[in-house]
Amino acid sequence: MYRLYRGPKIEATTSWFEAPTPSRPQLFTLEELHHLSVALLLVSMLPLLWLRRLLFRRPLVVLGAVAIFAAAFLLHELGHRFMARRLGYWAEFRLSPMGVLITLLSYLTPLKIVAPGAVYVGGLPPLGDYGRIALAGPAVNIAQALIYMALSQVTGGWLHLLFGLGAIINSSLAAFNLLPLPEFDGSKVLNWSWKIWLLALAASALLYIHLVL
Repeated sequence: MYRLYRGPKIEATTSWFEAPTPSRPQLFTLEELHHLSVALLLVSMLPLLWLRRLLFRRPLVVLGAVAIFAAAFLLHELGHRFMARRLGYWAEFRLSPMGVLITLLSYLTPLKIVAPGAVYVGGLPPLGDYGRIALAGPAVNIAQALIYMALSQVTGGWLHLLFGLGAIINSSLAAFNLLPLPEFDGSKVLNWSWKIWLLALAASALLYIHLVL
């Protein structure tokens, strides 16, 4: 997920939280790394909750599940971030106080919602850039799902189950984010190109259905 920040392009400022500087922005600021670290900690809590009974019996399996969940979230957000920067916009990940609260509260209910933050993009991109930035996150998840699916075909035992889990998590995350709802990536991609949106949604949904059936 990403959100627009009405501000200058990346060449003019390193961050909308800091004073503008003429120098080239850092790959990651310390503030962004802090926000990403907290978000990853929150995301990692989900597989720990689900697999807590295996924590001492199968610690490597639990750690593998944590890594899969963390990678699915992190690479999705970095997909938005690096696509925005590639197109010339300032972009950084930031925690959302409301998102953090919703995420924590959802862990106490059967319905889990993991949305601790989003990538903020500076400026007002034209429709094409707007859609490409939105598509980058789900596209990264679809690519991960395909890689995990291929790995699950050539492995056995717990590795087979973990890679299968990785494919399911990433395909479902891509399909969920591509729903044409406000603030979702899908609505942004749909506004850009309904054909590309339909293709991406169909690819992720069919991949998920193939994996779970």
